Amino acid sequence: MATYKHASLSSQMIHLFRSFTDENENYEVLDCSLEVVLDKIRTYVMPDVTVVESATKIVINEQLHNPLVAIEILSKGTQTKDRTIKKEAYLSCESLKDYVMIDQYSLHIEHHFRTESGWQTEIYTDINDQIAFAGIPLVLAANKIYKNVKF
Repeated sequence: MATYKHASLSSQMIHLFRSFTDENENYEVLDCSLEVVLDKIRTYVMPDVTVVESATKIVINEQLHNPLVAIEILSKGTQTKDRTIKKEAYLSCESLKDYVMIDQYSLHIEHHFRTESGWQTEIYTDINDQIAFAGIPLVLAANKIYKNVKF
């Protein structure tokens, strides 16, 4: 069962991405109820938030096959798996450009993003940090992500 902070962060991320997709109709934001298939290793995951390009989305048997952005809200029970097994699976997905893990217990955002030279990682721990996505034209402020979350 998700904690209140988990639900709040997930809802806030959906809100922020929905605001983005309202102005950028090339993209869609999805919640955690849709399975995502990570291509090469055929791993099934259910990210808290997923962004996909509208024109190129591939949905087969109600499963998304080409996510662009995946967001996981870390919890005590899932953070080890999210940072190891699932991270490896996400980073093997050819369509994925951004994998973001958001800590619900402290201000800590781990952003993995694809560049021409491979995957890079940025860690954000300051409320004034700005997170620039590689796969979509969007920059989010940490203070917007953690809005209404108290530590």
